[in-house]
Amino acid sequence: MSMRVTNQTMMHSAQRSLQTNLVRLADLQDKGSGQRAISRPSDDPAATADSMRVRADLRANEQYGRNITNGEGWLTQLESTMGESKRILDRANDLTLRASNGSMSQNAREATAIEIESLRGELASQANMTYGGRFLFAGNSDAGSAWARISPSPGAAPWSGVSPPTRPSGWTRTAPPCSAAVPGRAARPPSSP
Repeated sequence: MSMRVTNQTMMHSAQRSLQTNLVRLADLQDKGSGQRAISRPSDDPAATADSMRVRADLRANEQYGRNITNGEGWLTQLESTMGESKRILDRANDLTLRASNGSMSQNAREATAIEIESLRGELASQANMTYGGRFLFAGNSDAGSAWARISPSPGAAPWSGVSPPTRPSGWTRTAPPCSAAVPGRAARPPSSP
């Protein structure tokens, strides 16, 4: 049995070929204009999954970079604050040793006490230093400052230095203590006895 090829059959075959080539051309033009190998996930599901994984890895690496920068800034601020606090404590120690030998006049001792009180205020301001809007020494608490000034009880006599007061005026810790003040790291739960 022989098959007869008519003009109509040849015309349908040519139209199918043209249509197929036009679809391929449109697809290639779409890829070329968007400069993307995959314009829809259905074009290549495996390559789409790979592309999504690579993009997720890039975003994670960018976040790691931001975390590193934040950590370095945090540590730099801590180092600076601790160095300044050490300088203040060393000065207070020197003043205390000088005043303790008994050879200073009353006026010199009062001047030393005033300087030590100002050093105390400086140390408290160092204790309330912040980085990125968070207090360095407040632990995991973002509620407020790490240290707050308290005032003496009403009617309480000023401390003369003979015996320690029951509740001195000065500074008190307002933030709860924690194991470490590292950003992004949760405090360890208290150990049970």
